[in-house]
Amino acid sequence: YDEIQHISGGIILRNFDFLQNASLWIKTDSLIPSKAFFNMVSNQFCNTNVVKAKELTDYEIESEQNKFLRSADGRLLLHAYVKKRQGDEIILVTEESKHDNDNKIYRKIPFCCDQMAIRCCNVPYFLKNSVGFRLSDFLH
Repeated sequence: YDEIQHISGGIILRNFDFLQNASLWIKTDSLIPSKAFFNMVSNQFCNTNVVKAKELTDYEIESEQNKFLRSADGRLLLHAYVKKRQGDEIILVTEESKHDNDNKIYRKIPFCCDQMAIRCCNVPYFLKNSVGFRLSDFLH
């Protein structure tokens, strides 16, 4: 919630006002990453080419990993991982693309979802294919 209120001037919250309903929010503070999830973060989510290029020390890598695990992306991915392990069907909706274009240490959400075999899509795709909403139906 904290991050999306700043994206594109809060357009998401203005157009999807149900997101402001605190009763729908899911607290992720109490989620503890399993050893398997930690391994994915270290070995699959981490862009080792960036780590090598930045010549990070082990201490710096661990610090970056902790930041990632506390970030909205890290918490969202952990929540999706836990729900999938519990047998829930998960579709993670994001506007990120798979492509690494920003030289960050941790890869984008769609890439991480692929590694965990979790479905991931953007808002228009989700609205069209999961909800049955087509913008063209409203344009005259």
